[in-house]
This record gives sequence, C-alpha cells and structure tokens, in this order.
Amino acid sequence: MSVRPEKGLFSMKRAPFAIALLSAFLATAPWESHAAPANARLITPPKFGEVREVAGATLHATAPTKSCAPGDATAADGQCFPGVRPNAGETQRILVINTARAGDLISGQFNRDFQLYDVSRSDKGLQAVRRELQTSDVMVPRDCFALREEPVKYTIAAQSEGMRATESQMVVCGGGPQQPRGPYRTDGPPMPSDPRGWRRTEVTYVSGAPRYLAVLDNACPQEFRLRDNHCARSAISYLTANAGGPEVDLIAAKRPVTPGDALAGEDVWQWVLKRRSNGFKADGRWLQKSMVSQVDGCVGLESVKWHVSGDANGFSITEKILSRCGAPAAPTPTAIYEVYGGDYFILDCSWVDGAKEVDVRCRQQANDFLNRGGKQTGEFVIITDRLREGDRVHAGSYARFTMVRGEMTPMDVTVKRMTPPNITGVTGCTAAGKGGDTDGFLIVRNAGILWARRYQQMACAAY
Repeated sequence: MSVRPEKGLFSMKRAPFAIALLSAFLATAPWESHAAPANARLITPPKFGEVREVAGATLHATAPTKSCAPGDATAADGQCFPGVRPNAGETQRILVINTARAGDLISGQFNRDFQLYDVSRSDKGLQAVRRELQTSDVMVPRDCFALREEPVKYTIAAQSEGMRATESQMVVCGGGPQQPRGPYRTDGPPMPSDPRGWRRTEVTYVSGAPRYLAVLDNACPQEFRLRDNHCARSAISYLTANAGGPEVDLIAAKRPVTPGDALAGEDVWQWVLKRRSNGFKADGRWLQKSMVSQVDGCVGLESVKWHVSGDANGFSITEKILSRCGAPAAPTPTAIYEVYGGDYFILDCSWVDGAKEVDVRCRQQANDFLNRGGKQTGEFVIITDRLREGDRVHAGSYARFTMVRGEMTPMDVTVKRMTPPNITGVTGCTAAGKGGDTDGFLIVRNAGILWARRYQQMACAAY
C-alpha cells in the first residue's frame, strides 16, 4: 500500500527509527505486507479466526418421484415420499435432489438444484408441503460468523433406512477469515449447533402486525364505503363492534387486489380510520408508520412488501421483509497502527484557557521562527510543560497543548488557535478511536531540537 503522509508547513524528515520498526514488522508479518500503511508503527495485529463447520439436522434425502402408493405423503405438485412416516404432531423435512450418492456435498440454488418439503401427520393423514424458502436447523455459536458465499450445504450418507442428508455451514470463529473469499479449509472437526447462538440459518419473512385493508370495490355496501370507492368492511366492522375504540390504522390499496398479492410501498396509502357524528372518515397519515421491528440476526434482502389476505368478511394486510437470518457476515480483520504526520515546531510559552490573547512569548517565538525560515505563515504546538524525547501529549495527558497558526503582519505576528489536522491519504484505514492517547503528538528530536510529531491510531483492513 502506497501512502502519501500529510506534511505540516515545516515538516522535517521522518526519524529513522520509525522506518526501521516498520521494516522489521513487514519482514515478519503473517499477512500481506501491502496492508500496512507507510510511516506507521504496528500497535495490534489483525485477529484471524478458525474456519469450522457447524452441523445442523439430518434429513431424509430422496430423488424426485411421482410414483405414489396408497398412504404415501403427497405434495400438491405430485411429489411423494414413500417410507416417510412421521409420528403424530411431528414434522420431517425432506431434501429432494435429482441425483445423490453417498459422500456427495449438495449445494446450489434453492428450488432449482434442490428442494425442501415438510412432511407431517395429522388426523387427516400424511401431508407434504413444498417450502417456498430455504430453512435449516443450523444455529451458529455467537463467537462465529458467516463466510462469503458459504450457504448451508448437505452431505449425503447411505444408511440402512435410506439416504440421509446432514446440514452444515462453514463459518469462521474468533475473528475474521485469513482470506476475503473461498475456497476455505476447515481448521477442526464439525461443531454442533448452539441453541443459544445466532438465529437459525434460513431465508424467511420478517413480519409486522396485520392491519386493516381498504380495497377498491364498486359493490361495497354504503356503510363500509370510504372516500367514495374504497371498501373498509373489516375496519369499520371492528369499530362498530368496539364502541370504546376511537381509531385504527388503515391501509388503502391504490389498485384492485386479491388475497395473496404482494404490494410495493407506492401501491398503498396509509390512513387513520376515525369516528365522526354520522359514521366514519379516513384521514391520511402525515408520517408513514411501520409495524416491522428489527430482528437480531436477520438482514433484509429487499424492500418492504405489503401482503394481502382476507375473505368475504374483509381484508387485512401485513408488512413483510424477505430476510436472510443467521450469523452475521464475518468481519474484515483489521490491524491498529499508529500513523505519523507532520512535525511541528514547539512554542515554549502558554495560552491560558479562556484568555483572549496568547502569551507574548508565543508571538515572539513564532516571529523568530518565521523570520529564520523566510515564511509568512506556519503551524505550531504550544505545550505547557517541559517534555523529553519520546513523551506524548494528547487529550487527558498531564501536559496540556494547543495547536496554533501564526501569520506575519506588517506590524507583528498573529497567533490563532486551530484544530490539529487529520492525517490523510491512508488508503483502507479509518480512525481507530477518538480521544485519549489514540490521537495527539509524539515528541521527537531532530537536529538537536524537540518537535511535536502528529500521530493518529488507525484501523487498517488486512486485505
């Protein structure tokens, strides 16, 4: 990584010790040397984790078949499951894959390369339902993270009662991965799922509470009509039956709908249904209201959709967000460096807090420095205490400091306070903290003179 460090107006050449430290570090670093910024000292190396497999449930595995015998569980699409006999109240999840042999690792696109069905038993007999979204019983421990492009996979095994498929997910534990992308190699045996860990790995809908829906209906009875052409049968029926309820949330569809439709946000209005002396009225909501709460371990895959349900007694609508749930994405490992900027001349004087004018000695020393260098402006650091080479000044240190800018005028030199500049041009790095010893000045000696060298601690990505 090539970095152009920031320089002050009167920066000196960097001290050799910093370059020596950096060279020694780069010679022994276990990660790529280009990740280190120039003119920096390593504080904390990146923390890498172990790649492990987390095992989930073991499922029945079968090839697609529509040759059903009496009593077999059969799905609506004709897929049947000979030999699958769950107990009453039990649901068994079945993996359907075109071809599978013992030892195969099954992955790919859900519902194209493989499917999942739920087979259950009720008083009506065996039932099978194809799952719309992929789920699993993989629950990743809390100190582990999901790896890029490593979804739940299935390992096929042959058993006496038939083919079985064991769910598993490759994760990294205790830190970030050694490399940004796979293929990855595991560092130990598979781990069991942890019920106290992250939410199970699956794709699901995160839903809000249902709300009443007003739909376009020219045949709507007059007592349920709102704004001429919207029918709010369910909402008005509720308020009619509950005299103590002053108002309810009401969503209005902008186009005709049927149960099962999913509407975008621009396809609905948000209203509030209120009572009035001779019936009901619908007022538009000034601020849009969402009933969806964030779920720990779930990340939305698309924008909110409004899902319609209902019957002859009225309609309701529910906000849903298609989400991927489970362990969060693995963090990029970062190293903490102390990165150095320009060197600034130290003014041996004081500027008392609250004082309007700087000590006359500050102006005199700034004047002498600018005259010697033939400069009109310069940046300086005022330090209130005697310091030695290697000392540091920062927010909270025993020695107080003030950074100032001096400018020559025809009669004198003006000195004004300024904020210490941030060190710029450090690619792939961000400030590691704010305040304390993460940001300040290091006292260095050059040509027999003490200078204040700007430093900041930065977190830099390992790749």
